[in-house]
Amino acid sequence: MRVRRARGDLPRSFRRAVARKARARPAPGPLLPGGGHGAGPARAGPAGAGALAAARPPAGRGRAGAGAQRGGVAVTSAPLHVHVVCTTHWDREWYLSAERFRFRLVRTMDAVLALLEAHPNYRFTLDGQAIVLEDYLEIRPEREAELRRHLASGRLRAGPWYVQPDEFLVSDEALRRNLDLGMALVRRLGGQPVMAGYLPDAFGHLANLPAVLRSRGIGAAIFTRGPDPQVAALGDLFCWRAPGGEAVVAHRQPIGYGLTLSEDPQAARAQLRAALGALQAEARGHELLLQLGSDHSRPQPFVPELIGAVGAPFTFSDHDAYLAAVRAEHLTLPVYQGELRSGARHPLLSGTLSARLYLKRRNFALDDRLRFTAEPLLARAAPSGGAPPEAYLRRAWTLLVRNHPHDSICGCSVDEVHDEMEVRFQQAEGIAEELERDALARLAGSPDAGRLLVLNPHAGAFLDTELLLARAEVAGGAARVGGQPAQLGAVRSALVSTLAGPASELPQWLEQLEDRHPVRWLSWTVAGTHLRAEVDEGPRAPDCPAPDALLAEAIAHGVRTVELRVYQTRARLTTALAGTAPAQALDLAAASDLPAEGAGTARLLGAHLVVEVDHQDGTLRVTERKTGRVWPGLHALHDVGDRGDTYTFSATPEAPIRARLLSAEVAERGPVRQSLDLVYELRLPEGLTPERDARSPATVSLLVRTRVALWAAARHVEFSTSFTNTARDHRLRVHFPGPGRGSLADSAGVTVSRPDLRPSADTVNWAEQPADAHPLTHWAAKQDPAGSWGVAARGLSEYGHADGLSLTLVRAVGWLSRDDLPERPSQAGPPYSVPGAQCLRALTAEYAWFPAFAAAEQLNAAALAYAHPPRAWLVPARPSPPPPP
Repeated sequence: MRVRRARGDLPRSFRRAVARKARARPAPGPLLPGGGHGAGPARAGPAGAGALAAARPPAGRGRAGAGAQRGGVAVTSAPLHVHVVCTTHWDREWYLSAERFRFRLVRTMDAVLALLEAHPNYRFTLDGQAIVLEDYLEIRPEREAELRRHLASGRLRAGPWYVQPDEFLVSDEALRRNLDLGMALVRRLGGQPVMAGYLPDAFGHLANLPAVLRSRGIGAAIFTRGPDPQVAALGDLFCWRAPGGEAVVAHRQPIGYGLTLSEDPQAARAQLRAALGALQAEARGHELLLQLGSDHSRPQPFVPELIGAVGAPFTFSDHDAYLAAVRAEHLTLPVYQGELRSGARHPLLSGTLSARLYLKRRNFALDDRLRFTAEPLLARAAPSGGAPPEAYLRRAWTLLVRNHPHDSICGCSVDEVHDEMEVRFQQAEGIAEELERDALARLAGSPDAGRLLVLNPHAGAFLDTELLLARAEVAGGAARVGGQPAQLGAVRSALVSTLAGPASELPQWLEQLEDRHPVRWLSWTVAGTHLRAEVDEGPRAPDCPAPDALLAEAIAHGVRTVELRVYQTRARLTTALAGTAPAQALDLAAASDLPAEGAGTARLLGAHLVVEVDHQDGTLRVTERKTGRVWPGLHALHDVGDRGDTYTFSATPEAPIRARLLSAEVAERGPVRQSLDLVYELRLPEGLTPERDARSPATVSLLVRTRVALWAAARHVEFSTSFTNTARDHRLRVHFPGPGRGSLADSAGVTVSRPDLRPSADTVNWAEQPADAHPLTHWAAKQDPAGSWGVAARGLSEYGHADGLSLTLVRAVGWLSRDDLPERPSQAGPPYSVPGAQCLRALTAEYAWFPAFAAAEQLNAAALAYAHPPRAWLVPARPSPPPPP
């Protein structure tokens, strides 16, 4: 996203800031580079992380033509060919909502179709995404035939993405579903999707992106943001190899992703000459890519005639044609393996990893639910018949992926956008719940009926779930699952609905209740012509009167009105699973031979670990029983001021504030799991001073409640933390000290290594200073001589690796973008107030700490089992129909 926009869109202060930035920024002549969010021309800087290797050319293939040296990169002497790709970078929602931006989209698409009709040689590419086609046709359905014609001809191109995603804040499976949706939509409208992973403005790129693209038959990637000086030195083309060996041709856009030409013909020609020189300076071959268009820009109507008049080497093209020409050159490309996450040339905007963390957690939970609950549950129920659920699943995934554009899931849009995201999450969650309910109803007639069905996505050994049970089944508080000890706790019974009305409605109510769950009829009484009944709803009902008896009594007494009160009883079930099968049905039975829970000191004792509370500083001390190694100072809550914006964390000068432990009490102590409840208080400044250079003197209290759990046989400690954020402009992290430099982390299914890179004299000219903020998919770890130790989380997306490992629990800011941050001197977006980004709401976080494992692979398996735990349901048991008379 560039910051150059129509003057009427943005406030005068923002336009002045952009003008100051343009005056201070070096630019190649009259060229107006794109690159969005401050992604401008290259800036010098030191080499960053990444692995480079020289690729051996295939036999008989080498560089075409003699090479000259420009900027350290060889350029062929063959005739140049500039592929002009007309485009617009369309942020579907950002500083306006999707519906507001749609007005501009429709005008833009109208202009595109007009130019395609008027100029047979003109081509247009829709920003690598396909959702814009849907958005346009919902308003202009009468133009579908025209749109189809241009898609079929290849002059209008779209896809392969459905939306332009952030890569680090969504799962690799979500990226694949994104591609599936986008490619299917383009084909449904008669076109062929672009077969290049075009990601012009994503905030860094995955090491495993080549594998994601290759999984859908895509052999190229085109990007702007993220290269460090080492990658930039490769030129505009290199072979990008995933850790698993999958490789794509990668094109780095040297001058950004778009160029807006002057309406003055001579000035426009000068811009083209400057662009040609800038591209040629970093080219590895004689095929160059030049994009015309920028953020939310309409096509410039004079461009077809201008390019026609200029002629060679400029011709209208698209990404596929450019890449085909590159492959035809048979260049020997250098090989790069690793992430692209540097702010050397363009701001990386790593603060988006923690902006509005509540959205990231909800996204993680819904993605997990669709992949590891709804889909496998439906697969297990498929043999039982019923309507195919594929359309509902596709709808749920579509709603989820619509929340994945980088400005959406990154939390760096106006509040209206993120409010709409929560609605989409809610809609998709509702679909998932109904799909699960339907699958369980169909399983009622299967061998699973009346049993505990467990889905185990990552061979997790520990099950912690909430079940709907009949009250009689949980009265004892202990049970066995598949013969293994289990704990039943937190039992609660609640009135969930009251049905009142004429007696004629009673048969329909009873049918609806029985369709949902078997019910236990607790009582019914008749007073005059009024019937009052109470039922307990659950998957399994003990022997009880049939509803026919209730109907018979109602008829016998001439009942006219009915009040039906429906109760549900829920219990939390915890157990260690004996097997690791992906799905298994187990018997659940009450147990009277298990020891009852008891009180004790604030200490957790397991087979492998001992957890104790240090009441002096409120931290935890964990001892490994086998080795005797002690880990002190764990789970320290630290809070610092943040004067930044949604894109960038910017610390205030004060020392961190540490939490004070108020209480530590035993919450459960059973044969399967033990836990402690800790309560902390932080006295935090309520915000910033008016000058925004320090934290305010006025303070507020922030209470943090953490449940610390240790399973009897576990080699890790689990935490569930909840609080209502009461302070503004701050960042709260939980810190786990320990040895090791840099970090390892999982990322889209592979393990990556990240160096401990900090601001220094070498980074002073970077577009954005390096920050101790790194993307977290499931886990992060450090290595020491004893092995790998680390942390894992369910939906927390940012960690730090300075002096141990830290997880961000909340980052609260009030501005979309600012231009007064030392870490990033330029604007990244409009300077809008976004009070919703202060996250003044109830928040929760789930995470775990793992002591040393012999190898990172073992930690990976344990962390994945924690992040995606088993799920369980009691399958409804339908009573058998009575035998025929």
